[in-house]
Order: sequence, then structure tokens, then C-alpha cells
Amino acid sequence: MATIVENYPLKSIRDLSTDPLVFTVFKKPRVPYRGEKLSLDDVENKKIRAAFHDPRVHFAINCASKGCPPLRMEPYAGNAIDGQLEDQTRKFLAHLFIERTDNNGVIAHVSKIFDWFEDDFGDRIGFLRRYGPPALSVASRVELKFDDYDWSLNDRK
Repeated sequence: MATIVENYPLKSIRDLSTDPLVFTVFKKPRVPYRGEKLSLDDVENKKIRAAFHDPRVHFAINCASKGCPPLRMEPYAGNAIDGQLEDQTRKFLAHLFIERTDNNGVIAHVSKIFDWFEDDFGDRIGFLRRYGPPALSVASRVELKFDDYDWSLNDRK
């Protein structure tokens, strides 16, 4: 958040990267942690994902773009985190665009998060059937289509 505020106005978090293919903005050490500074990439991958080993964390992480899951209005807390992750995941997946195909099949248009972090999700279809809209749990066949990621700034204008 501080990175956005310090560089506002801008159209996309990607505008702050010197190399848009590497997203250097996420690689810069900025976050104080036990006497050192971590990058946002370190926080996401070496701290959060490494500690939780839970694909639902992807719906709690926000990179300031419209393609990201929305921010919660409350902090994540140890004794409530399981319910918070459950709620956040269901909210993000509730509005998937589902195309019906023949023989009770569907095409689910999903975030690139499911492509980029495929290994975290394991059985992506099973995950989507569990947390997504009811149409996925009753479909005989589910095909995934990864939507383009919207990197424009998640800004209130």
C-alpha cells in the first residue's frame, strides 16, 4: 500500500516495475521484519505461502490491482483465520462466469491465480467444486478457462 501511495497517481502497479516481465516492484526490499527488510515477493512466497501451505491464502493476498481478491475490512487473526480464509475464498469465487456446454458440462472462467499457482491448488477442479458456485459441484465435466489478469490499479475513482 505504501508503494502505491508514494507513487500515486498511477494506472497500474506494473507501472512501478523497471522490467514489466519480472515485476521488480515486488522484488524491492520494503517490509521491515526482524531487523531486515523483505520484498513483497518474500512476504508472499517465503513467509505466507511457506507457512500456511493452504491455497486459500491466495484470496487473502492483494497486489493493488483489479484482478486481485478484494481486501477484507478486518485484519486476519490467528483464532479466526480458518473461517476468514474460507469466507474470503468463497466470496472471490462466488461470481465466476460459468458457461454451460453439452451433457451437463461447464466452462469455468477463473482467475490466472489458478494457472500461476497450479501446484498450490492440487486438484483445481475439486477446489473449485468445493468453494465455487453450485453449478460447478453438479456439473458432470468442468473445463477451466483462465481469464486475462487485470493489472490496472484497484482505485476508487
